This record gives sequence, C-alpha cells and structure tokens, in this order.
Amino acid sequence: DKTVGIMLSFLTHSLFPLYSRFFNAMGFRVILSDGIAPEGISRCEASFCMPAEISHGSFYNLLKKNPDYIFLPQVMQIPVPNVPTYSRNCVFVQGEPYYLPVTFRKEIENGPTVLLSPVLKMGNSYEDAKSVLLEMAVNMGVPHQKAGQAFEVACEKQRAYEKELHKQGARALKYLDGHPETFGVVLFGRTYNAFAREVNMGIPHKVASRGYMIIPHDMLLADSYEVNKKMFWAQGQKIMKSAAFVKERGNLFGFYITNFSCGPDAFLIGYFRNLMESKPSLTLELDQHTADAGLDTRIEAALDIISSYRKITKKNAAETYSPAFIEYGKPPIVVSSDGKRYALNDKNVEIILPSMGKYSTEASAAVLRRAGLNARALRVADKDMLLEGRKNASCKECLPYLVTTGSFMTYLKQRRDNDKVTLLFMATGGGPCRLGQYCVALDQVIKAHRFWNVAVFTLTDENGYAGLGSRTLLAAWQAIIVSDVFGNIRSMLSQTAMNRFQANAALESFWKELLSYFEGKVSTRFSILLRLIAQRMSLIQLKKKPADVPVISLIGEIFVRRDEFSRKNLVDYLESHGFAVKVAPVAEYMCYSNYVINAGLGEREFTLREHLKMRLTARVQSWWERRIKSILAQSGLYKFEMIDVSKTIHGITHLVNENFRGETILTVGLGMREIADETCGVVSIGPFGCMPSRMAESILKKEMNRAGKSRMFGNKVNTVSDNIADDGEAAYPFLAIETDGTPFPLLVEANLEAFVIQAKRMHEKMKKNKVKSGVSSVGSNKFKQ
Repeated sequence: DKTVGIMLSFLTHSLFPLYSRFFNAMGFRVILSDGIAPEGISRCEASFCMPAEISHGSFYNLLKKNPDYIFLPQVMQIPVPNVPTYSRNCVFVQGEPYYLPVTFRKEIENGPTVLLSPVLKMGNSYEDAKSVLLEMAVNMGVPHQKAGQAFEVACEKQRAYEKELHKQGARALKYLDGHPETFGVVLFGRTYNAFAREVNMGIPHKVASRGYMIIPHDMLLADSYEVNKKMFWAQGQKIMKSAAFVKERGNLFGFYITNFSCGPDAFLIGYFRNLMESKPSLTLELDQHTADAGLDTRIEAALDIISSYRKITKKNAAETYSPAFIEYGKPPIVVSSDGKRYALNDKNVEIILPSMGKYSTEASAAVLRRAGLNARALRVADKDMLLEGRKNASCKECLPYLVTTGSFMTYLKQRRDNDKVTLLFMATGGGPCRLGQYCVALDQVIKAHRFWNVAVFTLTDENGYAGLGSRTLLAAWQAIIVSDVFGNIRSMLSQTAMNRFQANAALESFWKELLSYFEGKVSTRFSILLRLIAQRMSLIQLKKKPADVPVISLIGEIFVRRDEFSRKNLVDYLESHGFAVKVAPVAEYMCYSNYVINAGLGEREFTLREHLKMRLTARVQSWWERRIKSILAQSGLYKFEMIDVSKTIHGITHLVNENFRGETILTVGLGMREIADETCGVVSIGPFGCMPSRMAESILKKEMNRAGKSRMFGNKVNTVSDNIADDGEAAYPFLAIETDGTPFPLLVEANLEAFVIQAKRMHEKMKKNKVKSGVSSVGSNKFKQ
C-alpha cells in the first residue's frame, strides 16, 4: 500500500480523525511522525514559536521515513459555531506548507516523497473542503466516487470525535456539581500546546495529581457564547467562548498554557484576564528552557489562591462609567460619555492620528481636515511614549500597538478639554495578522483607565469608511502616493544633493505646499501644483547622478518600515554609507486589497454593483498613481514605477500560494523581485515577534540567491546574478531585523556592517553589468561635480 505521512503538529491534534479516516478509506496507509528530530529544529530559519519548531522536527522525522506522500495542507479556516466573523488560523499554522518545503528543499528534491498541500477553507463546515480534497485525491489516482465516499466517512468521524469530547466534558461537570467541596481546573490553550504531551510539560498531570479535576477547554459545550466581532482567530474564538463559560461557574477556574513569542496570545491572554476580572487564573508560558520546579511552585500557589478565593464573598461596586462610542451609521454618530450625540464633523469632536511615518500621517490628517473633521497628527513617537505604551500593555504585543497606544496615552494625559470627544484613530484588519486586535485592546485600555469622552475610531469598508465619501477617499489615496514618493526622494537627495541641508529645506517647503493643498487651502489644480514642485526639484544642484546611487530595498511590516521611531537609525545608517533607501510603499497594501477582491481570494461576497464600483475605484486609483508618479519623476530624483501586486505575487507562487494572505507574500515577492535588478540589497524589518515578518525571513534566507531568483516565474537569470554566485547558493545581500523600539543590539550592528560590504560589492557588479548591456543612466537635474 502507498503511504501518506501526517505530521503530529499544529492542527493534526484537532483534525487527525478527519485526515486519517479520509486517507485510510481511500486505501492509503497513514504514517504519523513519532518523534521530534533535533536536526529538524536546528534548521529553523527564523525565531519561531515552540509549536512551529516542533513542526520542523516532526517534518524532518517524517521525511526520514520516506512515505510516498506527506499531507501538508494550508488550513485557512476551521468551523467554529456562532461567531460573527471568519475563523482563521494563525500565520504559522497556515504557513507550514510554505516555510517547511523551502527549509528542507534538498531533502524533498532528492527523496521519493511528494507533498500534498491543498488550501482548506472550512469556515462553515468540514464539507467546505470537499472539492479541494477530492481534486487532490483524483491526482493521486483515486476514483472520484471513492474519494467522495471516503470524505463523507471522514467528516462523520471528525464530528463523532468532537461529540465525544463534549460528552466527556459534561460527565466531568456533573461530577463537580455533585461535589461542591472541590473545583475543576479548565485547561486553556491550543490542542497543539496545552493538550500535547510533547509541549505541555506534564501540567495536566501536575494538577490532577494534586486531587483536582482538569478539563480541556474544548470539552466544554460553549458554542452558544458570543465573541467580539474582531476576534478572527479560530482558536481565539474557542478560547474566549470557553472562558465565558468558566466565568459564570463558581466551581471552574482557568489555567492558560501559552508559549514564548506566541503572537495571538499576546492579545488573547489580556482579553482572557479582563473577562475573568477578579476571578483568579494562572498563565504558564512555556519554552524549551522552562524549569519543571518552577511550574510546580506556581501551580501549588495558584491552587491555594483559588481555594481561598472560593471562601470569600465579594460584592462588585456599581458601574458608573460609560465610555464614548461611535455608531457607524449613515451618517456616523459619536456618542459622548454623558450620552450626547454629535456628528463626526462637530466642533466638539477631535480625531487623533498616531504617527505612522511623518509624511503619510501629516497628509492623512490634512485630508480629514479638508473634509471638515477636526483631525490632528501626533508627532513621531519617542522612547517615553514607548514606555507609556508598555505601561498599558503586557509588553508581549507587537511594537506598532505599543507605540501607537503610548502616543495616545501621552496625548490623553495632557488633554485639557475633557468635554470634547477624542477619537483615537487605529488601523485595523481581518487577520490572521494581529493588526485587527489593536482597536479591541486599545478599547479595553480606555475602559480600564475610565477615560471620559474617548473612543477608538476605525475606517473599513464594513463601516462604510465612516461616511467620508469618494472625494475624501480619493484625496487620501493621492496623499498616500505622494507620501511614498516623497520618502524615496528625500533618501535620494541624501546621496545626490550638493548641499543636503538646503535640499532638505527645499523638500520640506514643497511638502508644506502639498499639505496646504490637501487641507483645501490652495486652489491650484493638483497636477499643476505637482508639476511646479517637480520643476523646482529639478533645479536642486546635485553632486551625483541619481542613477549611479546604490539603492537598498527596505521591506517588511508596513508600520515599522515607515515609522521613523520604530525603525530606529536604520535608514540614517544606510544613507551614511552611501545608499539611498527605497522603502516599500504604503499604497502597496491597498493595491493588494484590490487584488484579493478581484482574484476572488476573499471570503466576503459582493454584489455586481459593488464589484463594478470597486473595479472603477481601482482604475481611478491606478490613473492617479500613474499621473502623480510620472509628474514627480520629471524631477529626476524619482524613478517611475507603478505598484504591480500581481507581478509581485505571481513571481513567487512556487513558494507561497496566493491564498496565504497578508504581508508575508508581499515581503517575499517584492524582495525577490527587486534584488539584483532594482536594488543591490534587501533589508526586511519587522516588530519583535511579528509572525508575517518571521515567515518571510524563513523563506527569504533560503531563496535570496541566484538559484532562488532563477526559480521565480517569468524570471531569467541575469549576468549580475551569474557573477555574484557561481554555485547558485551564495546569498545575495539580505538582512532580516526585528525591532522592539530600543536601540539595535551589537549583533544587529555587526550584521549591518557585513551587509553594507556585501551590498557595495553587489552594486559594483550591477554597474559592470549595465555597461556590458549598454544601459545608460540619465538624470534630468543639473549635475555639478
């Protein structure tokens, strides 16, 4: 019989009945990984969490068994009853079929095993995956009818397994209800860490051996409980439902098992604790270095505290605080803490924007003021603001949340007019990245401080962009495009301007003119104003042709790569060594959103009218992007280039399926596109613990070479690549950096020094290649040596 290998990692702990019965019923013999190979863990190319490291070890263990197939799906969604949004899995869970094959490429190419990596979208039920799995089965040589019957049996097996879990949970609860002198401990976490023997360090046994019933949270029948509409992680939905179940019962208490650097838990643990309020719970963070004795001490202490708590009768104080909030209707209404209702453009309402890069934040605030809103852009953050953010968080959250929250808290503490309603603007998203949790966590901070007349303000298609209208949204798009271009021009001037101080002063003057336009204070037509600015830019005296300047691509997480505080002195450092820095545009992600919709990759369904409107909007955006960039390119300081998300993604579909949504695919695609063609080095920067950034790092570290470049769709290896890496495996200049807002450590500085040397060598080879190919460089500025 042919064999199918299944790794004992991540969702296999939940979905093994579905997987194994499906393959068995089709006549395959299932082989399960039976160990965690240290050699596999040592091959990790990024700082993964403990379960992802185990995934590497399990995969290597399975490869050594030489199965005919290894089932390695991208499980995008799993069914969770009674939730208001999608039930997505975390980045690392979805990313298994992408970072593992890249890491173990040689073993796979030289071995007999074929990888099976279907994309499973099981948001409503397991049957949602039927067509994809049947197509896979047919490609394996299984008749369609037989595969269909096997799938039906597999789904029934999975549901029977889950029904048995609830049956066991009900039995445990019945026992506790009959023994009021004791209590039960509900084990929270994920099936692959809290319930897995190889990860949980015997915590269930430690509790049970002390005489207490321990119940895995997925045994509780908590489907009827509601969760926050922004909770888009499937595991998070299950955890919060079970937490609400436990909160209501005096004989149940929660023990939460997490792992160091778990992205979702950075927010989930805070939600869990806030929900429990004064009810005690225990959080245990595990990694490979956790001491067993320390766990015993903490478990004993927690059990003693819980026993004492049950003897205390405590009355909660009456709630007198009412937070402000927004009713996103047509039009949106701002409701103050004392119940007064205001229009968004009322003089008693102010909108505060945190710094997300100087140019883009200032321009966005100006556009909002033009729309009649009282909008204000906060200055670039500093270390005191970061410290303020950490004071109001667990410090496990990602840097953008800490920086923006710290900026808001600093502003609110200095606020003088508490009668005015302050709306804190926070970007959001639909997951699986943590961005979508920022507004939820910030709202909880506001309530914890009992801030008067303060609310979180978001702009999404779901809330109709707060009724801003198409003109304002178009102006915002124009502002973002200009901001992206100005950032690159500023960096180019740092290398080419005869007098850098005067050039920066001129650029700042041009920027203020544009801000006046976006704010509606200038009546000049936009295109005319841009031409005048481009013409004056072209008069800046240069000491060097822009085409001769070595350029570094700065890619990665969208906030950190743009925010001057978060990226620390990275750009200044590169510029001090003679490089212009080309930062990946903010507008790229907006174009990516359009791509997701037009390619049918999103879950949300749109009417024909909505589709036509979105396509028209995308055309208008593209037209203005081309117009703005072509005009500013006349300055000679900017190389015209349209954002091409389709090209970025399709070039690396052999590495990452387009269904793996988020910044990872953009970071990998853009880095691979630009290296050796547009830029002589690539730096990927992200917040400490950022899941998409670590995914990208793990792939780029293996693919950023001549062989990796040659594997890209539609790419032909150029002469530069041949000259740099004759064996195909020598790395191109690439550096991945994580930042937590503090100065870079010595190791990062040393890596930067080595990167600079490599990038300079790369630039020299690229110059020679241009000469050989007859490419000439022309700058339109006045050039004086």
